[in-house]
Amino acid sequence: MSKIARRIVLSLLFALTVAVSVFSLTACDLSAFMEQPIEIVDTAINEEGELIVYYSDGTNKNLGTVVGKDGEDGEDGIDTGVRVTDAQINESGELVLYYSDGTSENLGTVVGKDGEDGEDATEPPKNVTVNVTGDAESAASAVSAAAPSVVSIISNFKDAYSTSASVGSGVIYSLDKTTGDALIITNFHVLYDNGQIAKEIGVFVYGSPLSTQAIKAEFVGGSMREDIALLQVKGSELLKSSIAKAVTFADSDGIYPGDTAIAIGNPQGKGISATYGKVNVPSETQNTVACDDRTEVSLRVIRIDTAVNGGNSGGGLFDGEGKLIGIVNLKSIDENIENIGYALPGNKVRALIENIKYHCLDADGITPIKPTFGITIKIVDSKAVINDEGLIDILETIEVIEVTPATPAEGVFLVGDRLISITVNGETTEITKMHHLTDPTLNLRPGDTAYFKVLRDGVETDLEITPPSAAYNPG
Repeated sequence: MSKIARRIVLSLLFALTVAVSVFSLTACDLSAFMEQPIEIVDTAINEEGELIVYYSDGTNKNLGTVVGKDGEDGEDGIDTGVRVTDAQINESGELVLYYSDGTSENLGTVVGKDGEDGEDATEPPKNVTVNVTGDAESAASAVSAAAPSVVSIISNFKDAYSTSASVGSGVIYSLDKTTGDALIITNFHVLYDNGQIAKEIGVFVYGSPLSTQAIKAEFVGGSMREDIALLQVKGSELLKSSIAKAVTFADSDGIYPGDTAIAIGNPQGKGISATYGKVNVPSETQNTVACDDRTEVSLRVIRIDTAVNGGNSGGGLFDGEGKLIGIVNLKSIDENIENIGYALPGNKVRALIENIKYHCLDADGITPIKPTFGITIKIVDSKAVINDEGLIDILETIEVIEVTPATPAEGVFLVGDRLISITVNGETTEITKMHHLTDPTLNLRPGDTAYFKVLRDGVETDLEITPPSAAYNPG
């Protein structure tokens, strides 16, 4: 009997459509203008990405390129330029556009275009709304770029008494078109049921959904606690000849509320489709129960309003350029909740997959291995700041509140140390959030050294730890 792969906490209910976003710009109070002001009646972004404003007197004005402001797009045709993030009409009736690079542009008076107001002018409407369409084309381009890296997955389970199937999704992590070999990311819960990993796993690439086109995959390893698993495909002729490709990762630490979030997966086992929405919260924690229905886990996730459904588990969450920002894995279900979904952040997923490759691919392990340092940390301060791009960042101050005896941290860290950065394998991460410490440690291997910079009694201090093999544990 067939069953849809369950979400760890909440079921997924995915839609098939890609929504067309309408960018609404609402003005401030525009009192004391001309009696019959010339108003904006429509706007459109033309094929060149230029914003055209149409006025009530029949005229129009080309305001220049606002989608990809610098006019430079990638070779694949996906807009990578600076975008409009907001617009306001100021007290002088001038339309000001705000761009994602933190700059702004005053486009001049757009209400009372001639700039002449009558002495007894009547007050125009309090709000002027500019609808800037144009996301539909860019969303379609993003889906076209991303969809070939997404697969459908069917996991078959058998025991002495019954046979069942679980439907989910996956993302191609690496692909060799010469050999037909591939590694595929999915959720652990897509492959797990009643204490066992599926013995028969079928993968279907985009555009090849027929039962005769199933590609056999093998379980490499994974983590129930992290809800991530890795599959391997070897020597697939279908992969060699398909449009399938490996996914391109974005920096999931570089996403913000309001950024595009496109989910591509296999909702209800009916084939790969896409839904369009926005990032609501770039990083938060969800406490839930793992797929064994008893293990309590805490997952760091991206919250989205993109429609997601059962079967999208393990599929990709993509940005407006078709780059991966997360792996869809959870959804809130309640009669008073609509479109609250979650995805595991791409940066952590990539670190976990590299860890699984190291410890499990062509090895004896079946789970990622990560070190324990022996420190307990706490957020002691948190504040919002405006970054160089004019976007809001939340900066957290992380402090050591306990050092466990007989651990690698004893004699190295002190209670009260404030963490500034960690360097692993030559890559330095500034610690402005809790996960900036925990995620990089997934890249440590036995014998590797982690280098820390801390603030101790007001002085920056360098520390280092090389965790012994005994400090590494399955995760």
